[in-house]
Amino acid sequence: MKCLKRFLIKEAIDSISQSIAHPIHSNKSIYLPEKGIPKLGWRAFRRLLAYRLSGQKKYLVKHIKPQWKKCLWLYYDIPQIGDALMDLAPRSLLNEHGIQIDLFCPIHIASLFADDQWLNRVESDKSKINAKQYDFVIVSSMKWRSIRHKIYYAWYLPWLSIFGKFSGPEINRSLYSTKKIVELLNTTLTRAQLSYHAHQKLSLTKITEHSINNVDVTTIAIGGADSTRTYRHWYEVVLELKKMDKKKVVLVGSENGVSYAEKILSLEDDTFEIKNLVGETSLKECQKIMQESSLIIAADGGLMHLAISTNKPVLSLFNNAINPIWRLPDELLALSIQAKSRDINTILPEDIINMVKTAQQHSA
Repeated sequence: MKCLKRFLIKEAIDSISQSIAHPIHSNKSIYLPEKGIPKLGWRAFRRLLAYRLSGQKKYLVKHIKPQWKKCLWLYYDIPQIGDALMDLAPRSLLNEHGIQIDLFCPIHIASLFADDQWLNRVESDKSKINAKQYDFVIVSSMKWRSIRHKIYYAWYLPWLSIFGKFSGPEINRSLYSTKKIVELLNTTLTRAQLSYHAHQKLSLTKITEHSINNVDVTTIAIGGADSTRTYRHWYEVVLELKKMDKKKVVLVGSENGVSYAEKILSLEDDTFEIKNLVGETSLKECQKIMQESSLIIAADGGLMHLAISTNKPVLSLFNNAINPIWRLPDELLALSIQAKSRDINTILPEDIINMVKTAQQHSA
């Protein structure tokens, strides 16, 4: 029993320990006592067992060889928009090193990265994978849901994992992924280069539908699936923007934001235009709208990460469970607001307006 206990403790600690030479900020110290050694240990053991039985251990590599130029990236671990934009950020670094990347991922992720300037090919149909075309494979983690695709479609290819055993604690995923790729390439980056490659990025869309063509427009992403991260006081925020003599506000978001948008529309008049595009745009169209904005306001979520990819000023909202440094590039931290509780709605509308004024001063 003592041996088993020591083993579980080791596996638990390993599973929340970052697999990069210089670990970045995380909530590991909170996460460990919150989840407990037994739960983490047994979870890690199950994943380790699946990995060992997979037959893939002998193909795992620690470095990308200089002669490897064709990469198959299988992204099926966490198919969320925000996570994908962060995890895939360092594709620009691989591209810079002359490596062609074919990305295979769920269809909604594939549509987002279609025509990406740093990717050679983007597909959602795994039957199109021809392992003979590639030198190596990238997967997100050593979880079964990641490596099972590698087993089935590219058994004998060398492979590497971005996160390895690491799972659970909050980190800045884009910074972590970039540091991992730096180590795998056995290269070094300046601080500016690291910042660029770790930045959420997308090729700017050429879509012209829903173009807003306005130099002074505030775009607000409304709605959300998680109630603790869904801000409900946008009406009051837009009312204050109107009092500031703002001329135009654009509303974006999915169908769960429709009711908020309908209330906000009542503020429109001859001097204050509100364009409601909630539930009407694709992610690519939404990115185009954000790119044409002077300021984007969004709560923590997929649309916030989409906004960050435009390189426009983004005013972001977080509850107290998420430190903004786990989501944002350094240059946007000053425009973030963190609630004092788990409920993001404890952020007051006047707090947002004061930050809007700060953003105006910085852009003046």
